[in-house]
Amino acid sequence: MIKIFIVFYFFLLFLVILFYFFEPIENFDKNRFFKFKEKIQSKEIKNIYFWKTHKTGGSAFNNVLHRLAFKLKMKKIKSFQDLKVEGPKFFGQHAIHNPTIAERIFPRKNSLYITILRNPVDQFLSRMNYRPFEIEIFENYFKSFYHLPNNFTRLKSNKTNIKRFKCYMRNDMSYDLGYVECGGIYNGSKDKLIEKFNTDFDLILLNEYFDEGMILLKNLLNISYEDVVCLSVNERVTIPTKKQREMVEKILPKMSNADYILYNYWKSQYEMISYHLKDEIKILKKLNKNYQEKCTIGRKESFFFENVPYKAYVLDKNVPKYLKNMCWLLTRTDAEIQNIHFWSNHSFNQK
Repeated sequence: MIKIFIVFYFFLLFLVILFYFFEPIENFDKNRFFKFKEKIQSKEIKNIYFWKTHKTGGSAFNNVLHRLAFKLKMKKIKSFQDLKVEGPKFFGQHAIHNPTIAERIFPRKNSLYITILRNPVDQFLSRMNYRPFEIEIFENYFKSFYHLPNNFTRLKSNKTNIKRFKCYMRNDMSYDLGYVECGGIYNGSKDKLIEKFNTDFDLILLNEYFDEGMILLKNLLNISYEDVVCLSVNERVTIPTKKQREMVEKILPKMSNADYILYNYWKSQYEMISYHLKDEIKILKKLNKNYQEKCTIGRKESFFFENVPYKAYVLDKNVPKYLKNMCWLLTRTDAEIQNIHFWSNHSFNQK
């Protein structure tokens, strides 16, 4: 009798755990994923405002954005002085976000506001290793900033502009978003920060859930899978060391409080919504793979801005004629696709 009771007890416990962890996912309404989704859908979207945070995968999304903008005949805003630009327009660059200034050119009533986040440790390590010739001084600046043993004094004479490093040391993404000062700590309420963030942006992408974000964009704007196909064009050459990761993981989660508040909140949202998008994600992943196989024949080392190495795709010269424009666009870097010559010298063919 006691054995039966014990088995029954553990069976009930199992059901409780199952209900607790899986029932909310099954019943999660993906329309709730956007806090203001009804408001967004009531807009007649004419403009797209993408606030590009550093080292988060923003360059990959910029490729999607530029292709979409070209297809929809959007004009590119390069400066917030461009107040006289009329018609559909878009923005996708680095700066410090200021919603008051942004709304002068991108009215809330007809503009989609987008940004992207990434695991703060991975984002920081990507920063650290972005320029191989600066890794040593970057790493020692980090150690000096957090009072760890370092060789920063010996490296101060380096010609590198080290003042900018301060802004990277904590809450780097939140600094881009305008929520903290350069290298600052967030001192406000967690709930207020999340509310502010969710008010400022309609769609928040996550690097680790990039495909899910593309599916949400597709469904939100009623565009095709082809429109959100994306290849990883900026594959880095320098990989963070185990020692670097261990060092950063000990400190950053305690110090980059604003970044972690925003990232953890949206990570929890994507963990729930991902379940409902799994079938669409399979389609997109298959399409991405097909384009990679049809358009490219491997990678080679190339350089951003003359001195930043990365692994670039090598275009297959034998791609069918109808795919040439699409393949060319899919394999462009952020710098290349933003070049003004792109708009005048290339056409978007989606046959």
